[in-house]
Amino acid sequence: SSDLTVAVGIKTQYDQDDGQEPKYVITNLTREWRKVQIPLSVLSRGNLVWNEYLKNIYVVFELVFEPDIPAETLYFRNVRYEK
Repeated sequence: SSDLTVAVGIKTQYDQDDGQEPKYVITNLTREWRKVQIPLSVLSRGNLVWNEYLKNIYVVFELVFEPDIPAETLYFRNVRYEK
């Protein structure tokens, strides 16, 4: 099905363990491999400059299944941060 959805997030010292960390939602996942590029600026919080915000990451990559998104089996590879 092409209606699979997952949120990708990170956590820094500024994020509580309450599920409110910045996330990027990826929709229309399929069984085919595809490249997904996420601008790091969308994973910053509020008025913080993203490169300052990202200096203290302690969860570098998380797949988040929100209550309204059913859990699925997902595979990911070659996760990397690029300028």
